[in-house]
Formats: sequence, C-alpha cells, structure tokens
Amino acid sequence: MRHTATQLFRLLLPAALAAAGGCSIFPTPDNTETSYYDLNIPERCATGCRIEVAPFSSMTNERFRMASRGEGNIIHGREFHKWVQTPGPLISKYLRLAYRDAADTAHSSAAGKEGRYHLGGTVLVFESDRGEAKLGLRYVISWGASGERKHTGRTVLVTEKISDDTPGAFANAMSRAAAKVSQMILADIRAIEKTRGKDVPQS
Repeated sequence: MRHTATQLFRLLLPAALAAAGGCSIFPTPDNTETSYYDLNIPERCATGCRIEVAPFSSMTNERFRMASRGEGNIIHGREFHKWVQTPGPLISKYLRLAYRDAADTAHSSAAGKEGRYHLGGTVLVFESDRGEAKLGLRYVISWGASGERKHTGRTVLVTEKISDDTPGAFANAMSRAAAKVSQMILADIRAIEKTRGKDVPQS
C-alpha cells in the first residue's frame, strides 16, 4: 500500500506526540546551576610541634560530586552539588590549616628535620549514608632522622549526624568529622612525643 506524504504525517504524528509526552516523566532540576561546597576553615590546633602534611590520595569514585549511599550500596552522585576539590586534597588542605604555624618559629632552628612529624594518607570513604556524614581514611605518621625514620599508622571511620537533607548540612557534618580526625592525629603525635623524650624540644 502506498501512502502520500500527508497520510504518513498523520500516521507518525501520534507516535511523535506520545514520545514527547513520555519525556515529561523526567523532571527538570529546580536549579541547573552547579553549586560548589568546601569544608569549614578549622581553628588552629595548639600542637607544640611541627607537622608537615603531604597530599592525601583518594580511593573514592565520585571525585567532585557529593556522594550518598543508597539501598543495595548504590552510590548516587549529585550532579549539581559538588565539592571544590576531590576528597584527598580537601582533607590535605583542612589538616594543613588545622596545623598551620605549628611551632615553626619556636622549633625551626632547635628541632631541625628530626623534630618534624610527617603526615600522609588516603581517603577511603567520603559520603553521606542514612543521615550521617562518613569520613574514612588511612593515615601514616613518620618521624626521626633520615635513615632512622619510624612510622605508625591507623585506619579510622568517623561519622557525624547531618542536620537536614541539604548539601550545606552535609558539608558542615563532614567538616566536624574532619575536625575529629585532626584531633585523633594530634593525640597520636602527643603519645609519640612522650616516648621520644628529649628528641623533640618542647615549647
């Protein structure tokens, strides 16, 4: 059977309208402008020693996108809500700010390289999960003279309640988790100092 152009148009028009109507089941995002979030700027920790923070690496897949864990361990990435950096650099920057000016003036000449602590590690978890911000990382602290350097490390998972289902609340909760980690690391370094005796000059 042959159809004229008009007949073909009449036959295809309902299908085209149905297809166009089917697309409407995918809602348009309320805000198509991407928003970027950062961790809070931490208060300076009174360390009494020098802590040099090496860049942390990341083992998370979402990179810049805010990640949330759903049913069946599905990780959802928020396309329009992102971090200003990936998790590794975010944690590195936070810890450097937390330990900023850490006795540099007091110990720069007396302690030398032997009086410094070196900190590095890997971010393992950086996501929201059932109303909590979860920060998991492996960190390693090293100290001592070159060739005699000692190491100690820990793997930790810190959780903080998220006050509401907004990206800003998630960022605030993750900031509190990072603050807890900074205190854990500082406690480990203070414990090391007690065993080092006079190897690290005290302020």
